[in-house]
Amino acid sequence: MKKVLHILILEDEPADAELMKHELRKANISLISKCVETKKNFIKELQEFCPDIILVDYQLSYFSGLEALNIAQKKYPEIPFIFVSGVPGEERAIEAIKTGATDYVLKQHLSRLPQVITRILNEFREKQERKHAEENLKRYQYIVESANDAIFYKDLKSRYIVVNNKTIEVFGLSREEILGKNCSKIGVGGGLTQSPVFLQILADVLDRTVQKYQTFENTALGAAICAAMAATLAHTAPKMTCPLRCGIRSCSRPRTWASTL
Repeated sequence: MKKVLHILILEDEPADAELMKHELRKANISLISKCVETKKNFIKELQEFCPDIILVDYQLSYFSGLEALNIAQKKYPEIPFIFVSGVPGEERAIEAIKTGATDYVLKQHLSRLPQVITRILNEFREKQERKHAEENLKRYQYIVESANDAIFYKDLKSRYIVVNNKTIEVFGLSREEILGKNCSKIGVGGGLTQSPVFLQILADVLDRTVQKYQTFENTALGAAICAAMAATLAHTAPKMTCPLRCGIRSCSRPRTWASTL
């Protein structure tokens, strides 16, 4: 959890706002808060205070809690929004959640508030981490697909599980004809990656080192290309346990691999 939380409280009863802060501090949650009562000040503090959490009384004297939710969703939909209400009723809570509130806590059970906030922030952090991971994966996929080298993943049974566009070009087959098959099934790529030395490659890369080899790879047209190959263990490939990541660079004669993957 963030070391100090910025919490915006929309509440027309100062004593209730103090009780919320008391419950959070009692649970060792460090916070800086802003308490407002009006629509004007709520909008102002949304922009200037930059809250991590918004706590709003469902029923207010001068402002509607649902209207506050609508404003927050339009301007800052990523900020968790929690209704804190003194009016019990399952239907009211369901309506709030359906409208877009993150959660609903009764004032009679404020002791739940720290637990609810902790859970919500953990879920928010995990969501952000997944988003960053997906963005990084998309960037990586773009780099791999744009590469001038044939780059592919193989599982520990030597089956192709990921191939880039250059691999398709070099092998002379479609992606569908390559994926899920090993070299003997598709009749290409039967150089070093299909030989008994492949077992040595696996042993080498299990030490998490990048290994470089010279190989001759067959193409669908029956030609053999001289290639330099680099192999390493790829822990991040989808749905596989310790797959092998390989790259092949065509060359007219054996030479040293010029770059690592």
